[in-house]
Amino acid sequence: MRLLSTVFFRLKAIFGRGGLLVFLFSALFFCFYVADTIAHTEGAGSLRIALVDLDESGLSAALSEELHLLAGVELSVLDEQAARMMLARGNVEGILTIGTGYAYALEQGSRLPLFYDSAGTAASRMAAREMIAGRVIAQRSLLRAYGELEALGIATTEAELQALIAEFQEDANPLYTFSFDSATSPAAHSVDGMFAGYLGFVTLAIILVMMTLSQWFAQPDSRRVATRVGTAPGGRGLSFLGDVLLLLGIGSGMIFLAWLAASSLSSREVVYLFAYMYCIAGLCLCLSKLQEAGSIDVMAPMIALFTSILGGSFMDLSALSPVLRTLSLLTPQGQLLYGVGHGVLWPLVVLLTVGSGLLGLCFLGGRTANL
Repeated sequence: MRLLSTVFFRLKAIFGRGGLLVFLFSALFFCFYVADTIAHTEGAGSLRIALVDLDESGLSAALSEELHLLAGVELSVLDEQAARMMLARGNVEGILTIGTGYAYALEQGSRLPLFYDSAGTAASRMAAREMIAGRVIAQRSLLRAYGELEALGIATTEAELQALIAEFQEDANPLYTFSFDSATSPAAHSVDGMFAGYLGFVTLAIILVMMTLSQWFAQPDSRRVATRVGTAPGGRGLSFLGDVLLLLGIGSGMIFLAWLAASSLSSREVVYLFAYMYCIAGLCLCLSKLQEAGSIDVMAPMIALFTSILGGSFMDLSALSPVLRTLSLLTPQGQLLYGVGHGVLWPLVVLLTVGSGLLGLCFLGGRTANL
């Protein structure tokens, strides 16, 4: 009962009557929801191309039909103005323009009036050009085969030849297949690396909030109250345990909000988040108990930002340098992301051990200071 009273007293001293606590958790839930929405935006399931047919010939229509039948390609036949508008809005990744005289140039073997324009950031530009070139080469080969058969006096029609080629292509193995993977897909996690995404944002939020709240423990009023409570039998341990439970309770509430805002968190990620939060609680109490009030105000945000950057909360540092990936393991964020990304348990043990060590150091350090 005394322990709960101590926790409630400190909670009231930090947040007042509760309005600030409600605002904090509401703001965190909103931030978690937005971050999860951004991190898990569904990627395109096909390559979207707008086609502008200025030639309007049989061969240009055949090219349009062949592209439309390709697996993984979503083709929209539009006029030039509508296609430009679609590209500007990001609704398509490129515009294929079949210029006037396409059929004549294809039959004569001259330069084709084909133009493909794509967005500056479209990574699919090369794939689209290769697919278009493949269809055009197939058309040109069909016309050349028809011309050679006609020169040899073999009676056939272009439709019959095209039907034979289509029958051959049905029996042949596909030359390529399409797959669309995001950074959060299982295929992306199968490679060696640490992918933060939404989990990285949650780790940043936890350390920032807990570091900010722990500054209260370094205030002179808080220390005077802790000193008075410590004079009673068992009061010092009770005060320390109350501080620990307060930080763990707030951290647990944040993890619950993160899970509630994003159903994508797995049970393994939640377990790692609790271990990470426990380690951060030990770090916060050490800084607040063993440092002066002014120094903790300066150190807290810098430590939170530095460890988040080095730990890979913003990006996968292993892509930059193996040395940076090794250094990231010296941070709680790096241990969490490595453990989640690689499916190993030893980072979990490291987080719990370091957290317990920091809490023990904090308790013994405070006891020495009182003596």
